[in-house]
Amino acid sequence: MKLMALSAVVVKAYPLITAPLFLFLFTKDEFGALDYSYYVMSLGCILLTMGVHNGYARYALDVAIEPNLKVKKYSYLLVSASFIVVLTSISVLLIGIFGLSVSDWIPMVLQAHPYAFAFYIVSGALAYTSLTAERFSLSARSLVAITSVIYIFPLLALIVIYYTFARIEVHLVLLSQIVFNFIAFMISLYASICKIDVNRIFVLSRRYVIYSFPLLFALVSEALINFSGRLFLAKLYPEGLGDFAIASRVASVSLILNFFISFMFHPIYYRDYDKKSFVSFWGALYSSFIVVYCLSIIIAPGIMAFAWEYLYIPPDLNLTYSLFLILTANLLAGLQIFHLGMHVKEKTSVVGLIYLVTIPVAIALNFILINQYPLIGASLALVATMMFISIPYIYFSNKVSERKLKLNTFAKISVALAIVFVLLFVLGNGSPNSNFTLSFALIAISLLVITIKSTVRQYHESYSKA
Repeated sequence: MKLMALSAVVVKAYPLITAPLFLFLFTKDEFGALDYSYYVMSLGCILLTMGVHNGYARYALDVAIEPNLKVKKYSYLLVSASFIVVLTSISVLLIGIFGLSVSDWIPMVLQAHPYAFAFYIVSGALAYTSLTAERFSLSARSLVAITSVIYIFPLLALIVIYYTFARIEVHLVLLSQIVFNFIAFMISLYASICKIDVNRIFVLSRRYVIYSFPLLFALVSEALINFSGRLFLAKLYPEGLGDFAIASRVASVSLILNFFISFMFHPIYYRDYDKKSFVSFWGALYSSFIVVYCLSIIIAPGIMAFAWEYLYIPPDLNLTYSLFLILTANLLAGLQIFHLGMHVKEKTSVVGLIYLVTIPVAIALNFILINQYPLIGASLALVATMMFISIPYIYFSNKVSERKLKLNTFAKISVALAIVFVLLFVLGNGSPNSNFTLSFALIAISLLVITIKSTVRQYHESYSKA
């Protein structure tokens, strides 16, 4: 479990780790284009594989359905790769038949190399398939090797290219990643080949698909929520794409905590969620999680302000506010990882429905708010969307699992966050002094911490009595 958690941390830390390197190697517009391509690829991973990694992750360690782990891994790789080949072929045919053009929605930097951009998306889906397969293979050596091929070797190749030619084009980043993505998939596929009859492949693949299909809507919705802001910025305010990318990359440090807890403790939760000792531990972990997040929300904007001052860059309040808002959106998303009632009871169709209903809301909010307040609008849309998801998600999860947590617990957190947003926006527009603004922001966020501390106590008490 620790190894899977660390692998997930590396994946989520990748955008943060590469941010300083890419900002050194590329202009802000090029950095924004690379960030854009990364999120398109993330969406492509879900659509082209139909999200079957969820089914594999759910049943990989379940010996009741198949005792041979290698058989399950091989069947997963085959069904995922088949989806990628078939859906990619269909997409190419549809684009050719109907003459579809998407260039207006793609940053100018990427328009010059459309084939590299397309292959990057497909190779990313194959790489994600291999990474998921190795995470649950119980082989530390295989997981480390695949993670290195996908995330470390491409960076080393870019550094060598830069010091050889003193310049790197954006498409070279994509091409380098494409090569290593394909290598990673071939290594994983070769290592998993085993004797298996067609019937066993069909039975396992069917189970993966049936479990994963309802969650596909949730995965696509989540990816679209993160991508729609970048999409509208590329179309309506392309000069803000780089700033939004910077704020998102800095805020992504908080997602490391989300994914570590998810991969480390979710398998244990499924096994022990009814045990009193685990209930107490889960409540304490929940409390610590929120406190750490609140501290990051308090500290991060101040760190960015000092960083700008150290770099002799004029303080950009919009970028600071955007960072604060994205961190808050990550907190709202992170609250969901503690509410697994619908997953334990296998009511995943409700999860899919919640996310599916939110897609038009996210698109509408991004279009409206980015037109009015470009960078801040994209960040506000992300926060509002996550709130639209989290309220029903937490409510139904607790209802299904019969946890007696009242909805007003979450409402208090939402109200406290809303007060902070208003204070930040009003103070920012009324005072050009960033230090003055951040001081008041600290006071407001301290009130938020106090509010959440009391609600966490209520949560822990209700969980202990459940």
